Amino acid sequence: MNSTTPVNKNQLSIFICIDWFEPAFKAGGPIRSVANLLQHFSKNSNYSFKVFCSCKDADGSLLDGIEPGKWVPYSDNASVWYNSKNSIAVLKHQLQLASPDVVLVNGIYSWYYNLAPLFFAAGARKIVAVRGMLHPGALSQKAFKKKLYLFFWKLSGLHRKLIFQVSSGAEETYTRNVFGDKCTIVIANNFPVIIHTKPPEKVPNHLQLLTVALISPMKNYLAVLQALQQVNYPVQYNIYGAVKDEAYWQLCQQQIASLPGHIVVNWYGPVNPNRVGELMQQHHVFIMPSKSENYGHAIAEALSAGLPVITSHNTPWNLLQENSAGLNVPGDDVNAVAAAINRFAAMGHDEYLQWSAAASKYAGTKINIEDTMQQYTRLFNTNSTCR
Repeated sequence: MNSTTPVNKNQLSIFICIDWFEPAFKAGGPIRSVANLLQHFSKNSNYSFKVFCSCKDADGSLLDGIEPGKWVPYSDNASVWYNSKNSIAVLKHQLQLASPDVVLVNGIYSWYYNLAPLFFAAGARKIVAVRGMLHPGALSQKAFKKKLYLFFWKLSGLHRKLIFQVSSGAEETYTRNVFGDKCTIVIANNFPVIIHTKPPEKVPNHLQLLTVALISPMKNYLAVLQALQQVNYPVQYNIYGAVKDEAYWQLCQQQIASLPGHIVVNWYGPVNPNRVGELMQQHHVFIMPSKSENYGHAIAEALSAGLPVITSHNTPWNLLQENSAGLNVPGDDVNAVAAAINRFAAMGHDEYLQWSAAASKYAGTKINIEDTMQQYTRLFNTNSTCR
């Protein structure tokens, strides 16, 4: 194991590379992670940020109202470059002009926005935000390609010159399993959006169920849809999220077509984050039995809004039942998922209000903005000690 060495400096310039950024929203969590980070550091004059990203959203659609090919003000201490083409010359030039103290890349598998900046950012400390991509569940998707990619990354020795940002002790373990015990790792959690809403009326034996997430095998939608086949009560299940895996979504649609008449499933496509609070207020329970989550922004937002959550044990949001904040179930156990849905569907309003209040309280105990600020201060002021 290795330690980390703080660097003393009054002001830091941080160059963030990410495939998509606001007003893009269809790529989900990583966009929220960076946007929330900039929001919480927006008044801190000790830091300046530049975000280098695509001028498109995750589905390839052009972003409205942005000016590509120039630095656009974003907040008091941040600006954004919306890139119109993945030109190495442009990336190298902007890195040279910015001459940042720190380069922070979000993810691992993007050549242009993850890997290339690590090669061309001369003199900067380099941070890789893992973003859940080394979780065993994530590595099991397209496993051969990822294994080959990571093999060549390790062969290059690049990981020895990096700082890996993880969001938990579990993610630190997953990262060391891939890159070895000597790699430099700093835990810095994600900043959430806190939502305050009034719980909706809960009629016994009826349920409004919600998921806000990309549609992919990692989110485990199919298990929810299979579980609904066994639910005894009327349920309206509303899904908001872009389709990331078309073949998987076709399987989901086949399952939806086979559901009994008292189960209604609606898919509304991707939703702007500004509308999430409104959606939370219209539903009773949030469900997402993910195969892996390094954080789960939508889960955090749901809990803060007072929605009990049904999720797996593969997220940071555990001990839900012990705190009456929701139910953790084995994500691959359809019977357990069905039992959890039935339990909340049967509830009356008074019992539901108790669970709703407990969900908000649980979120309050898990979310500490001051601690997270300190974690990022440490992250940005850390040198790699692996040589």
